[in-house]
Amino acid sequence: MTSQSLTYSLDGVNCAGCISKIETQIGKLQGVILARGNASAHRIRLVWDPVHQNADTLADHIRAMGYGALPFHAGDTA
Repeated sequence: MTSQSLTYSLDGVNCAGCISKIETQIGKLQGVILARGNASAHRIRLVWDPVHQNADTLADHIRAMGYGALPFHAGDTA
């Protein structure tokens, strides 16, 4: 199986509980292999099977939970 991964910068994450909520909900989606967040860095790394998910849909799921989600790029200050 081929997988894809991306790290997202998160907006609105205030604590480990926020990260846990996102990890749990995203982790339940079909094709998601890994959802691992870091509350202090305001980021989450997702790994998924591209047959079932894509980067935009996963970001939309995070936004639907009330958090901002944009792809993280090294050198970003957020």
